[in-house]
Amino acid sequence: MSAFVLAAMERDRSMRSALSVRHSPEAVEVARRKGLLVLPVERASVIDRENLTDTGLKAGGFVPDAVFDLGGPGKEAIICLLGHGPEDVLGKLRKLVE
Repeated sequence: MSAFVLAAMERDRSMRSALSVRHSPEAVEVARRKGLLVLPVERASVIDRENLTDTGLKAGGFVPDAVFDLGGPGKEAIICLLGHGPEDVLGKLRKLVE
């Protein structure tokens, strides 16, 4: 999770929190329907924090509300909610579960 936060902070220094949520296609769809900006990222191709910024966050030109990865060998599929602080991230989580 720290790699996601550090990569987000390279784009926006105020982004300081993250929360991992179990991935499901339905959760990604709900996030989008609720107005969250969601980007896919492939951790399998990520070598380090800089590469995460390049391959995931830079692709969108902004820091999204969430990124998701479908996983792979040895990697669990996840959704990572990103925010300015814990309250921001929890607000995004509430949108997913309402």
